[in-house]
Amino acid sequence: MAAREGASRPAGPARPVYLAEINPVEDKGVPGNLRQAIDTTTVAMLRARGSFKWAAPGPDGFGAAVAEMDFGAAPPILDALAGLSADANFGYLPPFLADELAVACAEFEQRRYGWQVDPALIHPVPDVIKALEIAITHFSRPGSPVILPTPAYMPFLAVPGFLGREIIQVQMRGDAGFFTLDLDAISGAFRAGGHLLIFCNPYNPLGRVFTAASHTLTATSASKAWNLPGLKCAQVILTNEPDRQRWEEMGFFASHGASNPGVVANIAAYRHGEAWLDEVLAYLDDSRRLLGGLLSRHLPQVRYRPPDGTYLAWLDCTAMDLPDSPGALVIDRAHITVVDGPAFGTGGAGAFRFNFATPQPILTKMIEHIAAVLNT
Repeated sequence: MAAREGASRPAGPARPVYLAEINPVEDKGVPGNLRQAIDTTTVAMLRARGSFKWAAPGPDGFGAAVAEMDFGAAPPILDALAGLSADANFGYLPPFLADELAVACAEFEQRRYGWQVDPALIHPVPDVIKALEIAITHFSRPGSPVILPTPAYMPFLAVPGFLGREIIQVQMRGDAGFFTLDLDAISGAFRAGGHLLIFCNPYNPLGRVFTAASHTLTATSASKAWNLPGLKCAQVILTNEPDRQRWEEMGFFASHGASNPGVVANIAAYRHGEAWLDEVLAYLDDSRRLLGGLLSRHLPQVRYRPPDGTYLAWLDCTAMDLPDSPGALVIDRAHITVVDGPAFGTGGAGAFRFNFATPQPILTKMIEHIAAVLNT
C-alpha cells in the first residue's frame, strides 16, 4: 500500500464513515450534568473498572500515576465504536478510514487552534511513541544524539537508547515553579552534535503550554484529551516538502499499526466530541485550583504552580525535610501511585508527578492521605 500523495486523491467508491451523518461541529449525547456524573463516581467504581491506573495500587490503593482521566468517554465516541463493532470491522486499517481521520484531524486543528494543515500531510500511527521512533530513525542524522529538555516524560528517556542513540539532557530553567526552555543550553547541545530536539507541548510533566512555534514533524492524538490511549491511534503531521518525500520513501510500514477502533474513536472525538471536552476542561480547571487550595491548607511547603495544560501536577517537595524521595513515600505509605521525580531525568529529584483528573471528592481524599504521610 503506497503512502498518501501530497496532492489530491482520486475519487473512490462511497464508503460509510461512522457518525458521518452528524454535522462535523455538532455534538450529540453529551450528558446533561457531566460534573454530577463525575463527582458521584466512587473509588469502588473506579477499582471495579479494572484500568491499569487503578489496578496497579492494589485493592486498597489510589491511582494517580498513569496519565488517564477517570471521567469515562464521550458518548459520540461510544456510539462510533458501537457502530464499528456492529460491522465487525476489526481488520487492518482501510484507506478510506485513514483518509477520513486525516480530514477530521485537519478540520479540528483549524477550528480549535487556527492551524491550517493539508490533510495529505497527516498520517496515522499507533501512538506518539511510534512517531518518536520514526522521527529519530528517519528524520535525524544516523547515530546523532537526541536533545531532551528535562524533567521529561519517561518514555522519552528510554526510546532513544533502544534505538542506539545517546541523549543530551538539558534541564529546564525553573523560577518559583515556572519553567522555561534553556535556549542557550539547547543551542550548545546542537553544537555538541545533537540533531533532533524532542519538544513536548503541553509539557509533561511540568504542565507548561508554550507559544506557537514551527515544528518539522508533529505527533498528536485524541488519546489524552478524550481518554483513548488503549485504542492505539495517533497522527503524524508533516510541515514541509522534504519530509513529505521522506515519508513516502518509508512506505506502508511507516503508518502500519493504527487500529480501526482507535481511528474511528479519534474521528468521532475530533468531529463530535468538543462539547464533552469543553465540559471536562472546565472541570479540570476547577480541579487544578482545588488542588492549589488543598496544598495550601495541608502541605504549605510543597511548591505547586497550576499547570497551563494537562491534568498533571508537578509537586516540588524540596523545601520539606523528608527521609526519602517524596514519591516513594507517597507510594509506600499513603498507598497512592504517583511518578517519582527521578524517573523524569535531570531536575526531577525532590518532586513527583500527580494526576488530578479524578473526581474532586477523591482528589480531596488523596491529598489528605498524602499530607498525613509527608507531614509526619
